[in-house]
Amino acid sequence: MTDIVSSINTPGIYYALSYNLACWIIIAVSEKKRSWIITSVYQLIYFAIMSLVMYFTAENKVLFIPLTALYMMSVFWSIKFNCGFDNHTCLYVSLNAFLIGEFMASMHWMIYYFAVNSFGYPKALWANILMLVIVHAVQVTIFYKIEKKDKADY
Repeated sequence: MTDIVSSINTPGIYYALSYNLACWIIIAVSEKKRSWIITSVYQLIYFAIMSLVMYFTAENKVLFIPLTALYMMSVFWSIKFNCGFDNHTCLYVSLNAFLIGEFMASMHWMIYYFAVNSFGYPKALWANILMLVIVHAVQVTIFYKIEKKDKADY
C-alpha cells in the first residue's frame, strides 16, 4: 500500500465524513421531523455505508461518475429522511450540503498534505486524526453559522 500522504488525491473516508457532517449541519439548522436519536442512528449507518463504498471503490476510475451520483443521491435521501422537505427544497439543500462536504474534505486534505510536505508535520495516524478534528470543527462551526443565517432561503 502506498503512503497516504504521497497521494495528492483526497482519501474517500474524508469525503464520507464530510458529506455526513454537511448533512448534520443542514439537519441541525432545519425544522427536522425526526428525533435526534433516530437521526443519529441513521447518520451513523449512512457514514458506515459511505465509508465502505468509498474504501472499496477508491481505485476504480470507471465508476467515478456513477459513484458521485450515488453520493449526491445519498445526501439527498439523508436530508429528505431526516428533515421531510418537499423534493424541490430537498434538492436545493442537498446540493448545498454536497458542496459543503466537498469543500470540507478538500480543505482538510490540502491543509494536511501541505503541513506534511512543507513543514514536516507527522504522518502518524494520531496526527492525522488530530488535524482532522481541528480542521473539521472549525469548518463545521463556520458552515453552521452561515447555514443558520441563510436558513431563510429554504
